[in-house]
Amino acid sequence: MVDPNIAFSLYLKHLRLKHNLTQKQIARMLGMKNIYSYQRLESPKKVNPSLSMIGKIKTIFPEFKIDDIFTKK
Repeated sequence: MVDPNIAFSLYLKHLRLKHNLTQKQIARMLGMKNIYSYQRLESPKKVNPSLSMIGKIKTIFPEFKIDDIFTKK
C-alpha cells in the first residue's frame, strides 16, 4: 500500500495534468495567494490538506475520490 501523502500528491498531479492545467492555474482556482501554497499539495513530504481544501479540490476535479488514496489495490 502506498503512503497516503504520496498517493494524494501523485493523484492530484495526475488530475491536473489530465486536465492540461498548470500549477499556477490551479492555485488561482483554489483561491491561493501564490503558487508555492499549491506546490506543497503536490509535494508528498509537505502535503497536509485541510478538509476545506479537499472540498475545493473536489469542486475543480469532481472525479477526485479520496477513498482511492486510502484503498489497498
